[in-house]
Amino acid sequence: SDITERKREGEALHESEEKFKTLVEDIIDIFYEVNVQGKIIYGSPNFFTATGYAPENILGEHYFHLIAPEDRRMVVDHYFTQVASGVQDTRCEFRAMRKDGTRVWSEQNTRIVRDTHGRVLKFRNVVRDITQRKYVEAELQKLSVAVEQSPVSILITDTKGIIEYVNPKFTRVSGYTLEETRGKSVRILKSGETSQEVYNNLWETITSGREWRGEFHNKKKSGEFY
Repeated sequence: SDITERKREGEALHESEEKFKTLVEDIIDIFYEVNVQGKIIYGSPNFFTATGYAPENILGEHYFHLIAPEDRRMVVDHYFTQVASGVQDTRCEFRAMRKDGTRVWSEQNTRIVRDTHGRVLKFRNVVRDITQRKYVEAELQKLSVAVEQSPVSILITDTKGIIEYVNPKFTRVSGYTLEETRGKSVRILKSGETSQEVYNNLWETITSGREWRGEFHNKKKSGEFY
């Protein structure tokens, strides 16, 4: 039998797999593959470094070993829903667990590989450690709550004096809501009772990177001065 075409296809497939492996081994992110039974069938070098597992200890094992117990149900529900909906690409955040029990926040982007009939063959996963990002988000959330609940008026503008944010205390004092002030100049608060020299000194001070302290005689939405 003439098997020339079959040999060519085999060589092309082998070349494609070699290119794929070279690409995967060069990326910074973690890459691994899981079959339809949930067993890990391949991992990039970074995968073993990041998880702490040697290939012989994790290949062939269920991917649950990589997920903190408290997030396993959520991850299963997410992927079950995505598979059922027929999507090809999906994303999920969860607490990953290393071999030593250390937990790290991970962002996992998954390509669901299907055959021509739509049946799932395997899952290709690219994982990124987002622990630092989660920490920053938590700190920003704390700061946001502190600003929202502050007992003093807080006003944030861009470098041209255009209002970007005001907190609830500012609204209670001035009568202006965030929606009414956002995108407007701080000049809406001017009463005409504060000299231009004060404003000039303010802008010269803060644009040079220093802190300014002083007093304004401003005007509320009602027209009352304060």
